[in-house]
Amino acid sequence: MITRAQKQEIVKSWAEKFKKAKAVIFTDFTGIKVSEMQELRQKLRQNNINYKIMKKSLLKRIYPKIDYPGPVAVALADDEIAASKILYNFNKIKILGGRDLDLTAIKELAKLPSKEELLFKFVYLLKNNITRLILCLKQKANLQI
Repeated sequence: MITRAQKQEIVKSWAEKFKKAKAVIFTDFTGIKVSEMQELRQKLRQNNINYKIMKKSLLKRIYPKIDYPGPVAVALADDEIAASKILYNFNKIKILGGRDLDLTAIKELAKLPSKEELLFKFVYLLKNNITRLILCLKQKANLQI
């Protein structure tokens, strides 16, 4: 059994994590098998996302606005898109909402391409446009000669 002092320490440490995290997403994990939960946690850990199943009484001390029925797990992340994608694409879990994001915003973030994909597309567009510009300049130079 957890003592009162231990509970206060948990609340204090998780309150700090809540403040520092860019994304806080609440989920309902009802009906998930242990093996599926381990798979989800592994994916989240690979992306540096904290995922914790918390007692509601402790969670309400950290975040008083929480009013979801049933058990609640919390995902804390520095990358909103990665957290949204992993949780959204994991079919067994139900996303309840977030600290600053509502359910629709989380779903929209999950549909966005990853940062690497966006950077690749940006570099490709830059390269493609520069190549076109060079070809146009060469053709113009050939016409003037």
